[in-house]
Amino acid sequence: MMKFDVTGLFIFFGCVIIALAIVMTSSSVQPSYVAGGSLELTEPTDDTTGALLTVDYAHHEVHSGSHYFYKDYYTIAKNGVKQFAIVTPNTTKWAHFTYDIDAVSSSVTIQIFEAPTVNTIGTSEPVRNRNRNYNDTPTTLLYEDTTVTADGIEIKATTVGAGKNSEGGASRDDQEIVLKQGTTYLIRITEGNIASTMINFKVDWYEHTNKI
Repeated sequence: MMKFDVTGLFIFFGCVIIALAIVMTSSSVQPSYVAGGSLELTEPTDDTTGALLTVDYAHHEVHSGSHYFYKDYYTIAKNGVKQFAIVTPNTTKWAHFTYDIDAVSSSVTIQIFEAPTVNTIGTSEPVRNRNRNYNDTPTTLLYEDTTVTADGIEIKATTVGAGKNSEGGASRDDQEIVLKQGTTYLIRITEGNIASTMINFKVDWYEHTNKI
């Protein structure tokens, strides 16, 4: 339910009452004036059914220019390893992170580590804004071919097989991780000593300033 505040200002001139209502609304709900000068809230609805039209919060972040992604494909040799780093800023602008990784052939193990000891951070990758009307860059950064001297804390691990399934790609409610501020994360993809394989690699996040 939409919550809003109304402040009434009443001015009396004999028997005439002039009422001024000030309504605080969210940016997604616009006030409109109706006959008699009253003010009401209107929300978008479907013309045919009258159903309320809504978008979820992650979709809203696309519209507001705070949602970013990177997607590419890579070949991993038999028993080979591919590593990426995600680096978050030490601010309360937190990354709400998801990923989607699959192997075209063979199988791979996918691990995510928190706070590894980095040897070389690797090559910065061009993360894009999902709203192409914005040309800014995210505060959370992605690097390819990172090397480490210690893994840190393993927070997630799984194995996916030859084009049959992928890790990630489910609903955001099931997959989203809010990354810790001022922290490096390591994504390691290891081929299962079967054969060379190609992988599809996608990471996606929106940046939201914590209000708590």
